[in-house]
Amino acid sequence: MENSVTRKQESLRIRDKASAKRILNARNEAHVQPATNLQIARAYLMVSDPSSTTRIWQQVMDAMATLKKDNTRLRWERAMKESPFDDIRHLKLIETQPDHFLGMLKRGIVCTNIFLRLLHNFALDMDWLPKAIIPRK
Repeated sequence: MENSVTRKQESLRIRDKASAKRILNARNEAHVQPATNLQIARAYLMVSDPSSTTRIWQQVMDAMATLKKDNTRLRWERAMKESPFDDIRHLKLIETQPDHFLGMLKRGIVCTNIFLRLLHNFALDMDWLPKAIIPRK
C-alpha cells in the first residue's frame, strides 16, 4: 500500500485483495474529509459497542474501582479524586488526545502517572479505546 499524501509504502498485512483495497481507499480519503470520516468511524464503533461514543473516563474509573477490595479500593478511590483527574473525568474516551494526558501528568505527581497508566491500560484491555494514547512501558 502507498500513502497518497506521504508516498510511504507499507504492508496492510491482509491477504484478501478486496479488504485491502477498501482499507487503502479509506486511508486515502481520510485526508480529504476528516470530519466526515470521524462520523463514519463513530458509526462503525457503535455497531460493535453501542456505548463507545458516550463512555467517559469517570465510568472507567468506577469500573476499575469495582475490581478492587478493601484498602486497595480505598487507595484507588482516593487517587481518582485527585485534581489532575478532573481534566479527563467527563471527557469521552473516543475524544481523548495525548495532550489531555500530558496536561494531567504536568499537573500531577508520580502516582498520577502510575494511576493514569493503570486506567489507560484497563480501558485498552477492555477494548473501550480504539488505540493506545500513551505507550505501554
